[in-house]
Amino acid sequence: HRANHRWPLLWRFHRMHHSDPALDVTSAVRFHCGELLLSAGLRLLLIPLVGLPLTALIVYDGVVAASTQFHHANIGLGNRADILFRSFIVSPNMHKLHHSQLLIETHSNYATVFSCWDRLFGTYRQREDYSQIQFGLPDLDSERFQTLKGLILTPFRRV
Repeated sequence: HRANHRWPLLWRFHRMHHSDPALDVTSAVRFHCGELLLSAGLRLLLIPLVGLPLTALIVYDGVVAASTQFHHANIGLGNRADILFRSFIVSPNMHKLHHSQLLIETHSNYATVFSCWDRLFGTYRQREDYSQIQFGLPDLDSERFQTLKGLILTPFRRV
């Protein structure tokens, strides 16, 4: 995930996911087909190298899908519960920050399931008031970028 933010070619595709001005459960599946193809190609290379059993892959993908739906749902757990959750797993507030218009926040909180990865790699961020986060990318917030054609052309736009 971090590579999708750091490498310009990958970011051009991944930014479609971040251009959503309203974070909700649909954001969890809002990915450019080019990003999905690149990701699938990499997985097809890595899975045989690692020797991952099919059952492990199915369990992993199920946990990632459920976790992604959970933290993109833009639900409020209450401050105490959210703090408790983010001690171990990625909470909705922790991931909301990742979808902030502020690039320093967008390029943080990369973890999908376990929040310890962001703490370990120094990419964990938090803020006092999560209700004030503005979602999306300022350069892609125009309505014309939110149409199907606009979304498909996102990687090919210079912004």
